[in-house]
Amino acid sequence: MILPLYSPGPEVADALDLLEATLSDTDELLVVDDGTPAPESAELAELVRARIPSARLVVLEENRGAAAARNHAMSLATGRYVWFVDWDDDWDPALLDVLVTRAKETGAPIVTCRASVVDEHGRLVRHIGPAHDTHLTGPQTAHAVLDGRLEGHLWNKLFRRDVLPDNVFPLMATLSDLMGTAPVLAAAERVEHLGQVLYEHRIRPGSLTAARDRDLALLLDAGSQVPAAVTPFLENEKDASRLSVLFRHRSAYLAAVTALRLPHDDRERGRWLARSRQLLSLSEAASLILTSPTTAARSLALLGLGPAFSPFYRTATRIRRRSTQRVPWQARGRHRASG
Repeated sequence: MILPLYSPGPEVADALDLLEATLSDTDELLVVDDGTPAPESAELAELVRARIPSARLVVLEENRGAAAARNHAMSLATGRYVWFVDWDDDWDPALLDVLVTRAKETGAPIVTCRASVVDEHGRLVRHIGPAHDTHLTGPQTAHAVLDGRLEGHLWNKLFRRDVLPDNVFPLMATLSDLMGTAPVLAAAERVEHLGQVLYEHRIRPGSLTAARDRDLALLLDAGSQVPAAVTPFLENEKDASRLSVLFRHRSAYLAAVTALRLPHDDRERGRWLARSRQLLSLSEAASLILTSPTTAARSLALLGLGPAFSPFYRTATRIRRRSTQRVPWQARGRHRASG
């Protein structure tokens, strides 16, 4: 289990308590202090040792970002399986046992679970992954990376250590998880998925949804870079072309709606919406109607609504939130682990 930290503040104590409830006697926890400045670094070290005495604390001299911290921890990890966790998220304490059990039962090198995404107010934004158990084999995994069934998030995935190459995560401010794991997922001979929601990711200030211009640019670039890394694992060129278009449209739409959540003025948001539209075309969007009706509809809305896209998106988001519910363990909050 790998936990990167940088100046997390006192609230990290809750995460450490939850991690302690998640760990078994044979699990290894690597906590990487990614250059937290003094005196907070000493306070963080004391807190980690007090809450989880068995944890291995690794202190880096300078802040290099989560990707570098994870890569360094990977070089020290000794376990057969690896799970990456974010300290300010929430999860079921049984998550690790459930994923490891499925990995051992099936021999799958990667096991995923369904996850929920909530905003800073605790409102459910969406779910990641289908609500039923399933598995993918061979070229199906590459197909799923590009059509959105397999996303690049680390926290809802268990990896067998030997499928992750050294320095798997590129040193990027954001999207290093997607850029690093996309080819790993595509190359996997089998990926197991559990339809049970076991993890809750919290959108927060400083995350991609509060991203800077640089991060939005990386997101738009990923629209071409990820297909380039994944399509070699597909069996025919027609699938590669069609799925590359699909992934580019999904990335452009995500950049557009992310821009709407930025603390920019309307002019700056409009600039990012225009850049997203430049990656799309009406003919491509129409061609996706049978492949992915949702993606096609989103692209057509982004292209066709112009200035009306922003109020349209906000209204649609409010309606969707009213129709979704969190699972019981999530509604109880983090402190359920020690209750």
